[in-house]
Amino acid sequence: YIVRKKVKGGRKYMLKNKKKIGASFFVIFCLLIFNIPIVMLTLGVDANEPYGELDVVKEVNYEGTWSEGPVEVILGETLEFRITLTYHNTSGLPDEHYAYSIRVNDSLPYCLDYVIGSAIPDTVVWNDDPDEYLYWDYGSQEVLDGESIVINYFATVVETTLSAPQENNATVIWNENATGGINLTSSDTATIYAVNNCPPSPPDVNGPTEGVVGETYSFNAMLTDSDDDQMNYLFSWGDGSDTGWLGPVSPGQITQSHTYTLAGTYSVKAKSRDEHGEESEWTSYPWTIKIINAEVELRLQYFNWLNLAAYVENTCEVDITDLEWEFNISRNVSLNFRDINVDGNGTIQNLSVGEEVIILSNSIGPRIGFVNATVTVSKTGVVSPKIITARVFLFASMILVLPWTISSG
Repeated sequence: YIVRKKVKGGRKYMLKNKKKIGASFFVIFCLLIFNIPIVMLTLGVDANEPYGELDVVKEVNYEGTWSEGPVEVILGETLEFRITLTYHNTSGLPDEHYAYSIRVNDSLPYCLDYVIGSAIPDTVVWNDDPDEYLYWDYGSQEVLDGESIVINYFATVVETTLSAPQENNATVIWNENATGGINLTSSDTATIYAVNNCPPSPPDVNGPTEGVVGETYSFNAMLTDSDDDQMNYLFSWGDGSDTGWLGPVSPGQITQSHTYTLAGTYSVKAKSRDEHGEESEWTSYPWTIKIINAEVELRLQYFNWLNLAAYVENTCEVDITDLEWEFNISRNVSLNFRDINVDGNGTIQNLSVGEEVIILSNSIGPRIGFVNATVTVSKTGVVSPKIITARVFLFASMILVLPWTISSG
């Protein structure tokens, strides 16, 4: 009779024969009075039961994890399947037993197409008419206790399964040297749901609305996907350049930065792509940023005490940050026979629209004579250097700029 045994990793079917318990006994009954002869009864022995089991485990690799499912897969995906056959001697006897004449029949459901040439081992026989299945025949190969055979192949999801799960079933027919050549059967399935993939939603973009040439500005985009897939994304900056595809990242907010080299008005947009290659549309409402050239005005203060002073004013429509300034005041010999080499530098961290600040050189100290003064304000790549030069008269602690000597560039 056939016994079905359900174990982890699949179901096992084993053919078992009723065992006749062999024994011999003598019944001696001497009834001399009745003259009955001695009778000997013998019960025969027929042990034709399997000594072991062949475990069959059928698995699908999805997102790097092997399992028997059920897993939800996407139309168009290519999946890897694995069949593992392991023989176990469960008799507890010291004799060496093994499985042989192993034949594997792997039936593919209608939603899968075998990727031709992908099977390992490549001794597979592939049939696709009318039902698709894969077949391996291991002939006289012996599988000893604890040994395994592993089969791998790839299949592509070609149809959806709606709500009904599909079982990818592997059935194994095998013999055991202890059973006298009786066919035994083991099987297991990997279960999948095949569904259509939903493309990501168009990303929403936000960032600054104005800026200056040469400054770097950050823009945000919100990536969303109903399937919660890993995503790649791309920003288009509106000036003919883009980031190229970046990622992958999980859905959520991402940030990228860009520097504009020319003044103008630009539209920033983004799109995303999920792990199955489906792309979103571009941002529905692109983000607009106006880029202008940064401008500052620089002028000297004509009169001051101890320090040379200058005014810096932001004359453009956007705040300017990290503006650098520098003084240089020098002459080889002054009238009081002391060399002069005074400088001073610093950074204006933020200069708002229309704001004016005063910058000061280091202290010149009480002196008498004429000196040359140069003041420079700039920011690399953003504000072109503004330079003023002038002759300055020093008298004790008084500093007087001679207006007719001022030149700027």
